[in-house]
Amino acid sequence: MVVPGCMATQPGDPVSRPAPDILVSGRRAAGALASPEFLLVAACCRWPPSQSRNVAVKAAAAPTADWDAVLLAARRQRVIGLVYDALLAAGARLPAAPAAEFARRAQAISRKNLLLATETCRLQKLFDGAEIPSVALKGVALAQLAYGSLKVKHTRDIDLLIPPDRAVAAMALVEREGYALSFPSSQLSATQRRAVVRYSREVAFIHPDNGAFLELQWRVADNPELLNEVHAGSPTQNVVIADGLSARTLARDDLFAYLCIHGAYHAWSRLKWLADLNAFIAAADADVMHLHRHAQAKGAGFCSGQALLLCQRFFALPVPDSLAS
Repeated sequence: MVVPGCMATQPGDPVSRPAPDILVSGRRAAGALASPEFLLVAACCRWPPSQSRNVAVKAAAAPTADWDAVLLAARRQRVIGLVYDALLAAGARLPAAPAAEFARRAQAISRKNLLLATETCRLQKLFDGAEIPSVALKGVALAQLAYGSLKVKHTRDIDLLIPPDRAVAAMALVEREGYALSFPSSQLSATQRRAVVRYSREVAFIHPDNGAFLELQWRVADNPELLNEVHAGSPTQNVVIADGLSARTLARDDLFAYLCIHGAYHAWSRLKWLADLNAFIAAADADVMHLHRHAQAKGAGFCSGQALLLCQRFFALPVPDSLAS
């Protein structure tokens, strides 16, 4: 579950580790004794924007004295864009220095999302030309579905789901486009590449010119039994990101199940994943009972249950009593 300032993870880490910057007690993990700064950040992550969110933000901001701690919490949870947007909408008064830093970082998020949007769409077109099916996971496609904008969601990288039998060809394609292998190693022989596809689920690349980070995945979870029916050939939806730019991602119900699996795997250790899921549910105007039943049918019921209860606790997501119990 979400722990205020809780766990630190690195790409490829199988186990989350306590973050050194914020001390968290066992009781605080339940959220009951979360810091005022964390509670303010959580209030700002409610979606969609509304008068009730403004009221919650103002109430949470009233006892706040340490705005540097708020900024730190928002950075740690990777929700700077959401927090800044909500603070502006609520008319919260910030000291000049934190306000300027919030604005600078929010603008940086928007600029990076534009870069990743362009690159995501370009890579999918390249893969289409090479007859390699690809599905964009999370990232800018989710930003558009959940928030209707590229301005608020923190997006770190591009995740493309591809078929395992086309993974080696996909690696070669992106390398011809200037991407350099970065995980699990900067260099892999042909034999090692085949072994990675067989025994792992992803490789990562970075573009030295624009800094775009790309992950090619051929399974959506480390455990091959989780969501094994969700793959690059699953039903998709086309998301218009901007004029002339669109990306394919998973169809709504499978995307919900995937987001729950992804967040639970990382112990919901960043508020970002939960906030994005909550906004996705709200924007889809979906029946949460239906979404949960679909996740159950796909083997992700426990992960969905965690997610819905946490969204109810931190973001006031309406969850029917019959489902919550």
